[in-house]
Formats: sequence, C-alpha cells, structure tokens
Amino acid sequence: MTTAFTNSLWLFLGIVAGSLIQLLLQYVERQRQASAALKVLQNEIIFNLRVADEFLQIVEDQIRPLQSGEIEPRDFYFPTHSFDYSALGPLNNSGFLHLLLGPDRMSRLLRFQGFFNNAHGSALSHQLISNANSGKGIQFLQNVVKSAKVHRSGLESVLNTRKKLMHLELADR
Repeated sequence: MTTAFTNSLWLFLGIVAGSLIQLLLQYVERQRQASAALKVLQNEIIFNLRVADEFLQIVEDQIRPLQSGEIEPRDFYFPTHSFDYSALGPLNNSGFLHLLLGPDRMSRLLRFQGFFNNAHGSALSHQLISNANSGKGIQFLQNVVKSAKVHRSGLESVLNTRKKLMHLELADR
C-alpha cells in the first residue's frame, strides 16, 4: 500500500512540477514577445519622429513664400503621406500595445496619429484656405506648427521609456 501511495505522490508532484515549468516557460516567452513588440514600436516611433521633423521643416519653409504671395494657400503642402503606423494594428491585436503603453502613453500615441495622417493633412489644407481668405492664414500655420511640435514632443516621451524587468509595462528612463 505504501508503494501505491508513493507512486501516486510522485505522479502528483511530477504533474505539479510540469505545470510550474510550463507556466514559467510561457512567462519567459511572453516577456520575449513583449520585448520584441516594444522594439518594433520604438523603431516605428523613431521613424515617425523623423518624418514629423520633415513635416515641420516643409511647413515652416512654406510660410514665408505664402506670406510674400509667392505661393497660393491652395498650393500649400502638408506632407502627411509618409507617416507609418503599420505596427500599431498587430501590436493592438496581440494586446501588447495597451499593456506596454498604459493609458497616458497610449493617449499621446493616438493624438500623434490623429494629427499626422492624410485625412488631417487634407483638413489642414482646407482650413488654411478658409483662414487665408479671412486674413488669418499665417496665424493658422503658426498654430499648426505649434500643435505639431506638441504632438511630436508627446510621442518622443513615449519613446524615452523602457520595459520593466518582470512586468509588461513601461517605466520612465
């Protein structure tokens, strides 16, 4: 009877140990995936920050010619076509985007995405024409530049974070 009990005990302990090992391996794999997801997100953010710098440069370079009448408001160009948000969908679907960023950083990322996209670029063009007709075109463009810098700064603060060692969240550097 003790042999049956001993065998049952060892079987039970083997099952428990196997389960614990499996949980540990799943945790390690999830951490590896989170690190990879964070790296992908950071690469996309770096790219978009560079494109935001180009956006600001192009817009600022066009203000003086617009002000002097060299270009018409309808010819003013808001370069929003180069921004890349291709990693956001898969990261969102995997659940890592919200886990890694949290509500504050997620809000900054979404505000950046909402400002720097083709639909908003088109809306800015129409608003510029409308404001230029009422004599407020330059002031409107200065506000656009100011907003773009705020959104860029917000995204930069998302980039300046790192993953905590044993958690699926980011910590400030």
